[in-house]
Amino acid sequence: MAILDEIPGLEVTVQIDGYNVREYTDPYDVNRRRSRDACPKVVKYIESKTGANFAVCFLKEPDFQELSHHIAFRVHVDSVEAGFFHEPNNFNYREWGVKVDGGTWKNERGVTSYKFRFADFSILPNDDFSLEEIEDHKNEASRIGTIKVSVYDMQDAIFVEEDGAQDRGRGRNTSSADEALTRQDYFAEKAVKGDRALHHSIDFSHRRERLTPRVQYHGGLVRRSVWADPQKRPFAEFEFRYRSLEGLMQEAIVSRTSHMDDEEVREYAQNLERDNARLQAQTNSNGKRSAPDDDSFQANKRTRMDIDPVVIDLTQDDDEEEEDDYWW
Repeated sequence: MAILDEIPGLEVTVQIDGYNVREYTDPYDVNRRRSRDACPKVVKYIESKTGANFAVCFLKEPDFQELSHHIAFRVHVDSVEAGFFHEPNNFNYREWGVKVDGGTWKNERGVTSYKFRFADFSILPNDDFSLEEIEDHKNEASRIGTIKVSVYDMQDAIFVEEDGAQDRGRGRNTSSADEALTRQDYFAEKAVKGDRALHHSIDFSHRRERLTPRVQYHGGLVRRSVWADPQKRPFAEFEFRYRSLEGLMQEAIVSRTSHMDDEEVREYAQNLERDNARLQAQTNSNGKRSAPDDDSFQANKRTRMDIDPVVIDLTQDDDEEEEDDYWW
């Protein structure tokens, strides 16, 4: 589970098929410098598997210190908003937990829902794309590989009159729906190789629509959320970076030998030894001199010590004739 030492009482976990996934600490997190104005954030790595359904579990414990009317949290998967969840009224100093196993989009017709699921994508040769297309793929790839939970302090909601055209079809994440529907399932190799070893993304293709009327209160009034912070900034963030097992190894999050049995470890060590011997042979063949053995080294030492030392008289006057010139 992911927790923040600065803000005790909150925890977030990711489950696959009903079980908590193993989390790996970001080994480079201590070297990242954050702004003083940034909210506390924890980063964990998890292993993703093709076709696996997953869920995000949020828990507020009873001893969490509330500083506003209530709290709310927002879930993003691959930078697409999946939902915004408010703590119920009168839940201060009470446990509150939510399991989110899918997302919803709202528009004027109703609600479109989908389940969280990992999917692989095709990696195509760079020669199949232009330089501009590869840059577009890089920008698209920068938006995948993360599950993010942001937590906010909230005030009590207000009810306002619906503003016709402005509110018609307004959903909490309509723009996210448009973005997810246009997600591609292939990338140029250059876009997903390097520091971020990506092999999976979130599958938005399996979805269903449910036609529902827009919820109204008190004769045409609609409910609006009110943030305690006028700039709508979160006070805590939990980020999970999902990678395939091969991706975790490529990014040095886990070691290769930690997921091998004894026979695989022996084979891996033998291959590594052969690679080192081959590299050493190539180095010697390139004309680099290997270290001398002890006998030749001692012979050189004795030979150099047998040379008579040369004494230079630095006190000699300039008008005296020198027998030899020494160039150093």
